[in-house]
Amino acid sequence: MEDYILKASKSQYLSYGSDFESATPQKVDFRYDLITFLGVAQRLGIDFLPITWQQALDRIGRGATAEIRETLLTLQASFAFKRPIFQSSFDPGEFEGRILPSLIAEMSILAQPSIRRHPNIIRLEGICWEVSPGQGPPVLRDRPVETGNGGIVPVLVFEKANHGDLSSFMMHSEGKQLDFTERLELCTAVAEAIITMHSNNIIHGDIKPQNILIFRKISGGYTAKVADFGYSTRYALPNDLIYMPRSWPWAAPEWHHRGFTPAQAMKMDAFSFGMLVLWLLFYSAQEDSDIKFVRGLRAASGELALAHQLIQLESQPENITLIQFFNVTLTGDVAFRCSDFRYLLFLLASGKIVSPTLTERVSENLDLASVYFQIEPALSQLYEHDYRVRLYLADCFLKRMSELEDRQENNLRSQNILLQCAICYDLGFGTARDSLRSRQLYEKFKPNETEFCRKRDLFNNGRFLLLSESLYQSMLKEGHIQRIDLSQTYRGQVSLDQVEREYRKEIADVESALGHNHQIVALLKEGLSSVLAGHGQWDRAEQLDTQVVEINRRVLGEKHPGTLESISHLASIYQAQGRDEEAKELQTQVIEERKRTLGEEHPNTLSAMKNAISTYGDKSQLEEAEKLAMQITKARTMVLGPEHRDTLTSMRALMEIYSRQGRWSKAEELGKQVIEAEKRVLGNEHPETLLATQSLITLYRLQGRWKEAEELDLKHLKTTEKVFEKIDPIRIERMSERASVYRDQRRWKDVEELEMQMIEITKEVLGEEHVDTLNIIGQLASTYKEQRRWKEAEELDVYVVHTMRRTLGEDHPDTIVGMMNLASTYRGQRMWKEAEELDLSVVEIRKRVLGEEHPDTLTGMGNLAVTYWYQRRWKEATNLEIHVVETTKRVLGEEHPSTLISMAHLADSYYYQGQTSKAIHLMAEVVQRRSETLGSDHPDTVDARDGLEVWINVESVNTERSSSDDS
Repeated sequence: MEDYILKASKSQYLSYGSDFESATPQKVDFRYDLITFLGVAQRLGIDFLPITWQQALDRIGRGATAEIRETLLTLQASFAFKRPIFQSSFDPGEFEGRILPSLIAEMSILAQPSIRRHPNIIRLEGICWEVSPGQGPPVLRDRPVETGNGGIVPVLVFEKANHGDLSSFMMHSEGKQLDFTERLELCTAVAEAIITMHSNNIIHGDIKPQNILIFRKISGGYTAKVADFGYSTRYALPNDLIYMPRSWPWAAPEWHHRGFTPAQAMKMDAFSFGMLVLWLLFYSAQEDSDIKFVRGLRAASGELALAHQLIQLESQPENITLIQFFNVTLTGDVAFRCSDFRYLLFLLASGKIVSPTLTERVSENLDLASVYFQIEPALSQLYEHDYRVRLYLADCFLKRMSELEDRQENNLRSQNILLQCAICYDLGFGTARDSLRSRQLYEKFKPNETEFCRKRDLFNNGRFLLLSESLYQSMLKEGHIQRIDLSQTYRGQVSLDQVEREYRKEIADVESALGHNHQIVALLKEGLSSVLAGHGQWDRAEQLDTQVVEINRRVLGEKHPGTLESISHLASIYQAQGRDEEAKELQTQVIEERKRTLGEEHPNTLSAMKNAISTYGDKSQLEEAEKLAMQITKARTMVLGPEHRDTLTSMRALMEIYSRQGRWSKAEELGKQVIEAEKRVLGNEHPETLLATQSLITLYRLQGRWKEAEELDLKHLKTTEKVFEKIDPIRIERMSERASVYRDQRRWKDVEELEMQMIEITKEVLGEEHVDTLNIIGQLASTYKEQRRWKEAEELDVYVVHTMRRTLGEDHPDTIVGMMNLASTYRGQRMWKEAEELDLSVVEIRKRVLGEEHPDTLTGMGNLAVTYWYQRRWKEATNLEIHVVETTKRVLGEEHPSTLISMAHLADSYYYQGQTSKAIHLMAEVVQRRSETLGSDHPDTVDARDGLEVWINVESVNTERSSSDDS
């Protein structure tokens, strides 16, 4: 790959609070727009990844230029997203004037081979997108995007740091436990990274703990990687001016608003590094904060003097060279400060000889005016994304074309703009397909007709640029990447009807241009299917996934990995429809083929086996699921190791099976093993460790062990509050789990207090009408019902249902749950007519959307039977309950929990109609089956047994009275 340097430009300064000032490019003659950014990325060989940044992700760190959040694309590895920070909301001027130049600069540095390969520099994996919808109406394919109506923001995707940034790491238990030698190793890792940067004419400019990420080494221990190159510079000549950012208190004392030569800038990097080393070696987490510690040391007697004082307090053998190190890094006299990081590393590493770093040839400057972005190489990645990404990209090209036509430009850059617009019209990419307009633009491109024909041939044959050999690509091959949850991406921003219309139009356009069996058609149908599935539209999702499977079979072949993946998706749709046997049949087909081609221990095979486990329901099937889960756990332990995250995930799945079987001691034993392993591998405060702890809390709750559940939950919540921000949705989930513990103990005031807090947080973060906010309001309504505060509950339930009908649609699963909750509230107030109307609506919707025999449809029928029962409409209630029992037995199996619940309801109906013998016989069967499947001590078994004993005793008393009366 060639090396590129961005041409330097004059800079100005913006303030970011009292602790940071940055140099950002002023407006220059050249236009930094989205097309330029994409062209640079494409020229540098950076992938456009079909993944999405989401607000709910864990924040790893926040630098001056962006915040970094993670996404767990796999339980083996994950990515971190670096999202640019706007001063307020999305602003086109700020986007092109400040953010894009910064992203281009960082990207051009991180793409250099020596930087990309370095073990102590964060690896740029690719680029994805955040859609900022703006305040106007939703963007559509058949009209231009209006000014102020949002845009798309590039998000840099990195490998994820296991332990966050250095600042937060040192505040947590793992960092606190590092000894002096281990801290020194982290310092030397940073020094080795800076050696490579300086050897390749790169000035980082902002070295501080927040820009150092911590990773666990395979061999054990930790290593550091330098991150955040948003204000870094790669210079070409020794007299270039470099405008340095300033992060107080890490910046050198000579900092000013004017530019520095490369030699001066290197010395400023050396000072910042010296401060970092001083902080890392001597900072104690007992201090109020790391910044307070550094401010205090700078204010006390000067950095260098304090370094000498601190070293005198230590008795380390490295003290002599450390004194020399601080003498040549923290001195305020720039003339005596050393910028040779090889020598600095020599001092830090007690005489370690550093091998010369290969300096890569600096080629000609990257002339942004000659950089062109071409849609076709990235077509498949772009079609996997949110459809609005395509709309905004096409709009950017079309507006540029309009400007070019006004100026009548005719150069290579303008020719490329015309070609890309012709492609957009030809395919219907981000705009309505217009073959005539496309042909007109191709005519203007006539001198390059051969190139056009070549590109058109690429489209027709589906040959696109593959992703580079990266972490994402390797995860894709190993089967760890899952389909994007597009329904969550659109939720709260675009209605389902609007999303479906846009996708249907795109599908029709691409089919018209490329044919019904083209790869892009399959991608679009997969995307729409995921949206429909997210809204509970299983029948329509099934139709699309079935079509995708057929396309892949014809184009790729029956046994191609892509075909098998689409079959697995279809199986998940079947399972959601309650068609477990059909789902199991498809999953078995996938498992057998992957075993044959990949082997039993390949991650893809194990993943397919794990998917199949969820299709097992009754006792015999749970035994089969247990065998499968044990096989997966054993294979992953052997291949990946006992503490690998995939192995631990398999153990959690096995724990869940034990729990469903009522084998509490085995489930608890396994759960504790997982927690201890997670603590060793990831630390006490990692999200995966917290998730494992939550599973154990739930296990205690299921057994009625309230005290143990609450004690563990209180510790868990304290850790969660420390790790996650107040506004983090993960913390909301933890609060919800704690509310569940209180709910089990009937501590309604405590539940209510927590739910009120959760509502306020979600309103602030997600908005008043977001589905998560509405669901928590629904939980609060249920809490009111438990306290018989019917009117307050009704008011909240009515609000939830009306809002969900308007924002999600009446057929959405969450809307239906809201309707069921409102019907329950009406029943509690003896408002039978209103309850019956809602129950009937729920049943009709679920019949239409899910089918008559879907478990959710049967649940709705059961609720309707309850409404009949309360009105003493015994015959209607009993007939409905008999239908539910017979159907659940056939669909789910005789020992499925839902079957046993419906049998218990039918037994209640028999009993209150005076059919005591029938009721006792049926409830006795429920008790027996629950004892066999859940265990005799399970709360559900105990409840059924207690009820049965009451009925038997009453029947015995009645029999005695009858005998006495007869005598």
